[in-house]
Formats: sequence, C-alpha cells, structure tokens
Amino acid sequence: MERVGCYMSIQQMLLGDSAAALGATLNGATPYTDYNTSPGPAEAGFRVHSDGTFDYDQTIVWYNEYTWLTGGGVNSDYEVRYSKTGGNGTLGAGSSANATWLACSTTRTWYITNSVASSLKNYVGTLEIRMAATPNTVLATQTVTLEAALDL
Repeated sequence: MERVGCYMSIQQMLLGDSAAALGATLNGATPYTDYNTSPGPAEAGFRVHSDGTFDYDQTIVWYNEYTWLTGGGVNSDYEVRYSKTGGNGTLGAGSSANATWLACSTTRTWYITNSVASSLKNYVGTLEIRMAATPNTVLATQTVTLEAALDL
C-alpha cells in the first residue's frame, strides 16, 4: 500500500517547522587564562549570552569571541550546561550552576578567581548546548578550560 501525504519528522512535530533550522556552535580558543600579579586577583571565565554571542574574561575584562547561535529559533529554544571534569579550582560565587541544564533566555556566566600568591587554579569542564524541546539532542559540545594564575 502506497502512502500519500505530507510526512513530518519527530523533531518537526515537537518543535514546529523551524526545528530543522536550529543550530549552535562552540569553537572558542580555550584555555581562557589570566596571569595577574599581587594583589590580584586573577580571574578567567566565559559567558554564553542570551543574544547568541560568547565572551571570555581575562583580568575582569570581557572580550567577544564568536556567535554560538548559528541556526534559527530564539534563545529560549536552547539550553546550556557546563560540567566540571577536572582541575583544582572552584567556580566563583556569581557563576551559573555546575552540571545543570539552564535556559539560554538568560545570559549564563562561569568563572574562577585566584587570590593565592604563587599559585595556579584551573577548572576543566564540558560545555554543551542542546535543544530545549528535545533534551536528548545536544547540538554542540566543547571542553573549556579556565586558568587563573597569580604571581607565577
């Protein structure tokens, strides 16, 4: 029996016709490193902006690096997660949650600081962006390393 008619993918049924156009890219020049001198502190971090751009931080100065939102849709169609995989540092007090999927409709920030002279703090993690409506569809993944060195 021949089937006649219009067929939709599961993705299109869940997200509508624009679903196929969703896309994200992560291609930063990691590691993001800050070498500072006392009294410091050294600070390194990054932000995934709700406007679709990606910034990194060195010495409390932010630099735009690229656009992560490369497909269609709006920021609320995406979620982001940064999960620690290694390193001796901890995220700063104002950082977004670790290992938790967060809506991209709000700018998300992760950073580390180091105020200990003659030391290096680092934080290694996996950064991921996925489609909010289909949580098993991760669109982009990158290992991101943050390093904050004071008086080295």
